[in-house]
Amino acid sequence: MRLTLLSFLAALVLAAPLHAQNDEQDWCRVAIMADSSGDPATAVEAYSHCLETPGLEDEYRGMFLHQRGLAYEALGEPENAVEDFTQALPLVLEPEKTFSARGLARAQMGQFDKAIYDFTQAINVNPHEPGNWHMRGILNIEVGHFDEALDDYDMAVSLAPDNVMLLAGRAELKARMGDSGGAIDDYGLLIKMEPRFAPAYNGRAWHRYLAGVDYAEALQDIEIGIALEPENTDFVDTQAHLLSALGRRDEALDAFLEAAELGGADRIIWYQEELAAKGYLDGEPNGELDTATREAFEACVEVDCRLLDGAVPPEAAQ
Repeated sequence: MRLTLLSFLAALVLAAPLHAQNDEQDWCRVAIMADSSGDPATAVEAYSHCLETPGLEDEYRGMFLHQRGLAYEALGEPENAVEDFTQALPLVLEPEKTFSARGLARAQMGQFDKAIYDFTQAINVNPHEPGNWHMRGILNIEVGHFDEALDDYDMAVSLAPDNVMLLAGRAELKARMGDSGGAIDDYGLLIKMEPRFAPAYNGRAWHRYLAGVDYAEALQDIEIGIALEPENTDFVDTQAHLLSALGRRDEALDAFLEAAELGGADRIIWYQEELAAKGYLDGEPNGELDTATREAFEACVEVDCRLLDGAVPPEAAQ
């Protein structure tokens, strides 16, 4: 969206005669050139001078305010960006883009409810843009409105059914909502769409494991995933859980130990915490794959203790 608007502005400004008098700089032209060359600091300064141009028409003022807001965003100044977008909204001819830009800036500031409002306004202006539905879905997840988020993802996917990342996001949301069956279906669609998208194989394998269905097929999935990303800790962990569920204890133990080594101290600590919670390990987690931890893994695998079933990843708990 930004490049299209920049191109339009550049065509208008560069084709027009200079506004400046007495050989002063044409700040509008400088702003567009700085913006298009990726120099937001110069763009902000030049847009500020440009906006002081006598007789500047409202349409152009709105577009220049919008562009300065984007430059402020690029500089990490979302508060200034929001102020510019707010001033631009009554003036621009395409408010959808300005609403969505303000929504992104407000999201950066942690103002999720206000950002949701902005993306709702953008959707009202143009309900056919999947990106706005997607962003509102992400924001609804941030505030815990999972049902609304799923509705947004459904609409985004219906508008862009070939978008891998939209489908992946919906699959992850369904998984988070405990809908393993729905997640499995979406991961299956992803695999058909993009056969080399390794996370889809892991996602379908893990949720088949959680649902207690199709373990053999799930193992085939994760073997493909590991072939695509052989050092992915999560993939090897999924393989370990499935091997344990299938009663292949020695292979499961080897896979758990491999996942622990791949993940390093942080993964080992997580394993140790879960092993301790299930009664297989005494003492404080130390991040070392010591004898006690190895023996705890053996005992866990022996009875298929489903080590990480229901466990919250450390990064998600923060």
